[in-house]
Amino acid sequence: MKIAICVIARNEEGSIGPLIAQLARQSLLAQPYAFQILILANACSDDTAGMARAPSTRHSATMGRIS
Repeated sequence: MKIAICVIARNEEGSIGPLIAQLARQSLLAQPYAFQILILANACSDDTAGMARAPSTRHSATMGRIS
């Protein structure tokens, strides 16, 4: 089974990293499922996208932008 988690974010620089980490720790995702976390950055004026890509999140997130 494949699971995709989509998060639309705007100016969430301070919370996006912990959110990604929490999503990755969910018990359903601990099963042998393939999962992907998609972050859609919506007109951010901060570094939400950079924080989502940061190695410190320990979990990969695919970035997209909403114009």
